[in-house]
Amino acid sequence: FQVRGQADAFYRSPIEPWGDELLENLPTGQVEPDFDPLAVACAEAHRRGLRLHAWINVMPLWKGTIPPRNPNHLYHTNPRWRLIDQHAVPQPLNAHYVIVNPVLPEVQQHLVDVAADLAARYPIDGLHLDYIRFVAESMKAGLTYPSDAGSHALFKAVHGLEATDHPVAYRAYIRDCITHLVGTMRAVLKARRPHAV
Repeated sequence: FQVRGQADAFYRSPIEPWGDELLENLPTGQVEPDFDPLAVACAEAHRRGLRLHAWINVMPLWKGTIPPRNPNHLYHTNPRWRLIDQHAVPQPLNAHYVIVNPVLPEVQQHLVDVAADLAARYPIDGLHLDYIRFVAESMKAGLTYPSDAGSHALFKAVHGLEATDHPVAYRAYIRDCITHLVGTMRAVLKARRPHAV
């Protein structure tokens, strides 16, 4: 059951804002749905003897050419979490996803916090991690991400190398960061729900 599409929530999250799709047809003055989709889904699945996995799109920050309307969305509150190219330009909005920078520790912590919150507050039977990769379909040829000074400094601190001089090692480092994130999210899930997958 998908609960996170683009740094938004289809459940009552203290961490991320409601998904726009749940707010489109609310009566005037109502700011959130009058039910919790994930709570309902868990209750109905378990009543029928089904296991429910919470499906989250991990790396997507936003999709589309128009920014999120909600000023509390991560796109607005944490602009430095976006990918930055070698010209110091953030990944532009497009018909596909703009993603978070997977090498930043604060990004990784946020994503772990989302998984921990789901596992702590809902009787989920597992986590389905979608887009747990460097989403590159919409990236223009010739641009290198992430190329911000902070990401390069993190790579240098680990490997003692300049990212611009060692692109293959830098790509491997990005993959390693994502692999580490998967392991951490799994550990958080298992700590709170030992039988979950």
